[in-house]
Amino acid sequence: MSNYNVLPASLAIRSMKSSGFKSTDYAVAELIDNSIQAGEKNLNTKTNIDVVCVERKIKINNKKYNAIKEILIFDDAGGMDPDTLRNSLRFGQGTNLDPEEQKGMGKFGMGLPNSSISQCDLVEVYSWQKKGEVFFTKLDLEAIYQGSEEIPGAVKKDIPKKYHNASNLCQADGGTLIIWKKLDKPSWVRHEAFFKNSEFLVGRMYRHYISSGKAEINFKAFFEDGIGNFEKKHELKIRPNDPLMLMHGTSAPDGYNDNPAFEETDRPHLFPVSINGKTSIVKMRFSIAKKTTRETTDQNVSAGATPIGKYCARNIGVSIVRADRELELNTTWISPDTRERWWSIEISFEPELDDIFGVTNDKQHARNLYQADLSNDAENLDLKKYDYLETLRDSEDPRYWNYEISRIINARISTMRKTISDQQSSKKNGPSKKRKSEKIATLAINERSQKGYVTNTDKDNIHTSIEDKTNRISDIYHENGMMEEDAIKLANMMTSNNLRFHYIDASLNSGSIFDFSQECGDYVVKINRNHPVYKNIFKILDDNEDEDSAGLIGLKMLISAWVRLEDEAMEGSKDKEFYEDTRIAWGQMTRDFMRGLND
Repeated sequence: MSNYNVLPASLAIRSMKSSGFKSTDYAVAELIDNSIQAGEKNLNTKTNIDVVCVERKIKINNKKYNAIKEILIFDDAGGMDPDTLRNSLRFGQGTNLDPEEQKGMGKFGMGLPNSSISQCDLVEVYSWQKKGEVFFTKLDLEAIYQGSEEIPGAVKKDIPKKYHNASNLCQADGGTLIIWKKLDKPSWVRHEAFFKNSEFLVGRMYRHYISSGKAEINFKAFFEDGIGNFEKKHELKIRPNDPLMLMHGTSAPDGYNDNPAFEETDRPHLFPVSINGKTSIVKMRFSIAKKTTRETTDQNVSAGATPIGKYCARNIGVSIVRADRELELNTTWISPDTRERWWSIEISFEPELDDIFGVTNDKQHARNLYQADLSNDAENLDLKKYDYLETLRDSEDPRYWNYEISRIINARISTMRKTISDQQSSKKNGPSKKRKSEKIATLAINERSQKGYVTNTDKDNIHTSIEDKTNRISDIYHENGMMEEDAIKLANMMTSNNLRFHYIDASLNSGSIFDFSQECGDYVVKINRNHPVYKNIFKILDDNEDEDSAGLIGLKMLISAWVRLEDEAMEGSKDKEFYEDTRIAWGQMTRDFMRGLND
């Protein structure tokens, strides 16, 4: 009899195997999803999950190495009956495909088989709903390649004794054990690398479940000798990894694991999304680093180079969370600026919005959630943005919701970036800054003085006491937004090193790019925040927390040279007036030329 299947099973399996998961961590996460959701349906107060790596000796080029040969996932989530067990290895046979049942992490009925074949060629599953009555079945790709198209019926079979030594969850009243054998695509060869990466990723994906006590996830590693004996090598309890940096008991570095490094900027923003006559809420949370988090005790170490700075850098992105489980860190809202690590956003929604947000069947992406520019997109279509938005809304196009969410997020990010920039302005004017720009400019004016170009400012520098200068400079820093304690520290550092240039970001009412004043023998140079040069040049070059970039140092030297040029002109002379008038006119002309950059 001819076979008229649309797609042969062996070909379908090969195709699905090649279009799998980002890494072994994400594949394991699919099975953790199943365990947690099964535990919830079974009304478990807490679901326990053990992920176990079994290593054996392998020989490569006459050398022996330990390598992961099996991965086991145990849970105490209640187990499956024989029919459910058999169906669990079939593609598209999930227990909650019905939209009315889509309240948890699962949905597509692809998790167990799809994740498993992305990593191995043989999947064995043991499950029990009461002790002593364990059922077994498997998904064997080799059998499928040879023509088999059915999952074997579930049969009674005890869990091999050696696996009992790997986890006490075998003794649970009800649970499941999944075994990946014939591994062919693991991301990690040895358990050390697997655990190091997985602790961070899995802890972030399931942070809400772990933090609330609804789930406990442990990673274990065993070495199996040639006769089946297991020797424990490593055990790791997964702690939550919170990108918002607001949780307690996390995997953040010491000092921040129980003392959150960030603070929430406002109450969560609740955004209603209507679909098919029903309304579902999208929740957005925003957090920003505390000022103390970005302070360092060593002036030679930037905040970004500290353990907490490096930790935050690994969590850069907008966290997209579905049913309390993270799908991804979306980086479309992120700029190359290293300071992006100091703010965080979480967008969370329920599975009923999967179609709106384009959630993929491997639950690794929400394709319809990304940074979007309504004005630019409407202009490309030769439409007014409000007309374009109304058209999308009326047609229930998912882009409408993304534009609205993106608008909210863009506005919040803008505010947080400004706060961070203000923090940094204070920090950069603090004692931790290396002050290369100030040193170079000070050396230059000292050389000018030695060559006979002595100004009244130079004379003031000689005749003003260090105490008077420190007090005056400290007041100037404080008047321009710096905390009093930081202002005093910086003024002391600057005067004790005889650094005579002070660069300050300030909002000026003139059209000048910068203004300056002479204070006790020093130059206080105020860079105008309100001028387009500030946004389009200074801020772009200002990309390093620890020190000015080479480009910014060069720009500051140009300004410093102009400051000295004006100062060396004789007081009341036409030259001095000309230089001052030219500086103001040049700033106004530059402002007019640069207006188009931000249109």
